[in-house]
Order: sequence, then structure tokens, then C-alpha cells
Amino acid sequence: MIKKILLLALCLSWIPAMAAAPTTQFDFNMIHGQTDSLHMRSITSRDKDAFGVLLDDLKKDPTNPSVGISAVDAHVIRREKENNSYHMMVFMVPGETLFPVVIQGRMPVFGAAAGKGYDPLEHAAIIAKWKSLGVRQTVGEGTDDAHDERVRNFGLLNFVPLIPSTLTDDARREIYTGMVDLAKALRAQGKLMPLENSHKLECTDAALPNHVVMLLDPKFRDLGLLESMGWSVDRNPEFEKFYNAPRVVVTYDLTH
Repeated sequence: MIKKILLLALCLSWIPAMAAAPTTQFDFNMIHGQTDSLHMRSITSRDKDAFGVLLDDLKKDPTNPSVGISAVDAHVIRREKENNSYHMMVFMVPGETLFPVVIQGRMPVFGAAAGKGYDPLEHAAIIAKWKSLGVRQTVGEGTDDAHDERVRNFGLLNFVPLIPSTLTDDARREIYTGMVDLAKALRAQGKLMPLENSHKLECTDAALPNHVVMLLDPKFRDLGLLESMGWSVDRNPEFEKFYNAPRVVVTYDLTH
């Protein structure tokens, strides 16, 4: 593949005093960017040890999202071999040991694995949520041929925020805003998310994200902060059936 470097301006409007918007650089899907005080970049294999330390710290609070250490390898492969821009991003503070991370991936609209869709009764609340976000629709409702299809090739981008408790609200705000701006920039370039599954609908499985979605614990520290930033928080108790644990669905519209 011929090397390309695309420069995209990120409009970080949450810092009104900022004279010029920082730039995000794409080079072989290795992403670099600068917010007001944090450097953001794609994760690499060299980050595995620091990532492990972060995971150990996050386990101290059960309301934090959690993943396994293997997530590093999966997202390095996604970037290097699959050439997909929606991968794990690291935020660094110069001179500090802080290591917040946000994982990017597709949120399954039809099922988490090939041939395994949502149960229409058990998961009715989450299916209704995806429909309300404009990525899934019922065709032929009320007929024998009624079935669900994806709306065009629209999908949902999942964020998993892994942020140390020591970070201030201002720093956390930077992280969330930087990630949303990055998602908007990738969407504007027509970048498609990783393949979802092989549910064999007449549409592409590599979807363009319409919304960012986070599935979080109802007591997660940042819910109030996210609401103040324009995120929507849906506290429907029926979502618990989706993960067999209490969850709220937090969304951000990328189309505006």
C-alpha cells in the first residue's frame, strides 16, 4: 500500500481560549494528536506492561470498565494488519506516569458473534435502543416476512474508557472530547469500523459509525461529567439483561 499522510484538524471547542485547533496525523493508521495538555496516540506492543499496571489500578473500583491484557495485542493487530483506524488510543501527560486509555470498537447491532443474534424477547430493550439510534429497522412489520435489517451501512462505535482515578475532571473531559473529535474526523473520511459479524443481511458489515456508545455501570464516576458534555444517558433497568449486570447506555451523536 502506498504511504499516505492525511492531516485532519480536530476542533476542540471545549477550550474556548485556544487560538488554533490541534492536528491529528494519520500515518499507516498510526494516529497522533494533541489536546490542550495531553498527547494522544495509537497503542503499540511496547505499551503492554504499562497497560497491565493500569488494569490492576482500575480493579480497585468495581464500577470501572474492565478488559484483559490481550486487548493490546488485538488492537495492535487491528491497526497494523487490518489497517483499521478504530483502535485503542493512549493518552500521555509529559513527565507523568499517567496512562489513560480509550478502546474503540464496533458495537454489535445484530449479535456479538456470527450466527448469534439478540433474543427478541430477552433483549427487547437493547434492540429498541439500537432502532432509536437509527442503525437497525424492522422491514415488513406485521407480515409473515417481517425481519430486521441494518439502516444503510450505519453502525455504532463502542468506547471503553480506562481512566485512572487520579485524573482530574478537566483531564477526563479532554480525553472524552478528544476521542469524540477523532471519531468525527474518521467518520468524515469515510473510515469504516471493523467487521461486525456474518449475519448475512443485504448490507456491508463494515459499518460507518452514527453514534458512540458506552455500556457503563450505573455508578460509574463520569456519568454526570458526560451528561454535562452533551452525552445522553439511558438508565433503562432492562439493559441489565444484555450483560447480566446493571448497565446504562451512554451515547453521543456523531452526525451533528
